[in-house]
Amino acid sequence: METNLPKHIPVHPLDSARAFTGAAEWGTTSIGEYWRWAHSNIVGNTERGVLAQFIVAKALGDTRKAVDVWAPPDVLASDATRVEVKSAAYLQTWGQHNYSRVSFGVRETLDWNPETGEYGTQKGRYSDAYVFALLTERDKDKVDPLDLRQWEFYVVPTFVLNRELGNAKSISLVRLQKLIGPVGADGIKDALLNRLWPS
Repeated sequence: METNLPKHIPVHPLDSARAFTGAAEWGTTSIGEYWRWAHSNIVGNTERGVLAQFIVAKALGDTRKAVDVWAPPDVLASDATRVEVKSAAYLQTWGQHNYSRVSFGVRETLDWNPETGEYGTQKGRYSDAYVFALLTERDKDKVDPLDLRQWEFYVVPTFVLNRELGNAKSISLVRLQKLIGPVGADGIKDALLNRLWPS
């Protein structure tokens, strides 16, 4: 029996009104209802990370219409710069006694090829730059990840991380701030251009 298992399934954007099919009692239940049910916790670690990726993608002119979590890079800037996005926050959705300690993962990984379903053999950081996104709000009654004023972004070329961190698995906010200052959402593109290719 022939199969097309080696084929990579591309991700296409869905219309939020698209309905589920195959069960009459579901009526017009839509994918939009599923998104609202499953992905509204944008303060939580999982969805906040995807939201940060979306913000950076918009800032850098990524023309891909839907994210494929298995297909690197996180963001492909309009000039083809490959960008890894990491996010962190002081607040969590659960009860806290203290603010979360802010650090970002930067560990080297094996390169992944979604077309073949195989990993490479050499560990590294397979991007041109990293954008570290910090949700800065410290008041649980005011936190709103859709308010871009509550975010700071630290744009660092990968070669700088390699030089400064070697094979370290994470970087603390304090150490990151010694390397570079933050920008707002409107400053991500200029920061990327200026820090990757300084004049």
